[in-house]
Amino acid sequence: MIENIWLIFKFCELIASICGAYFHIVGSLNQMEPLPHNSLYCITYIGFSIYSLYAIVSTYFGETISALGEGIIASIGVVLFFITAICSLSHMESDLHLLHLTQLEEVKHPYFQTTLSQSYCSLVAGAIFLLHAQLAFDYMVTRKSGYIETEEATWEPPLEIVFFSENFQEKLMNTAVYRKFITILNAHQTPSAV
Repeated sequence: MIENIWLIFKFCELIASICGAYFHIVGSLNQMEPLPHNSLYCITYIGFSIYSLYAIVSTYFGETISALGEGIIASIGVVLFFITAICSLSHMESDLHLLHLTQLEEVKHPYFQTTLSQSYCSLVAGAIFLLHAQLAFDYMVTRKSGYIETEEATWEPPLEIVFFSENFQEKLMNTAVYRKFITILNAHQTPSAV
């Protein structure tokens, strides 16, 4: 059950990391005014893209990670993505060309659009990682506090966990693709203690 929730977070984290990497690469390749090439961007975007992809494949093949491990890795993601968003905005605010433009001209400038998009992707990814870390630590604490009395007992969260909204989750669960995906996922998972 909880592995399915980790998997949904990993997909969202992968998409957000790839989007951030895309805007960084596009901005760095701009010949007129390239984005500053900071290794923090590459480490964060590419590193967490690779990690998320690895975690998705591992979950598919039944490998699990503890709730503590999920929480620590997601917390590192929160910090790195928020720092990346702040650095991106800092580069934008200190750009000499943008300082002398009006607000209307600034919005149309490619450097402004790329850095702002990169920063948005970083903030979204950081928020996803923050939710992931909070859920992982909450799961760890709830297990230790007696909500689960035996290993055979099924864990039921104190609150119902939904993906985006109840309507969206209901529509998602009614699709054949989602049901097939969950069936395949559950067939490849081995029971283990989280």
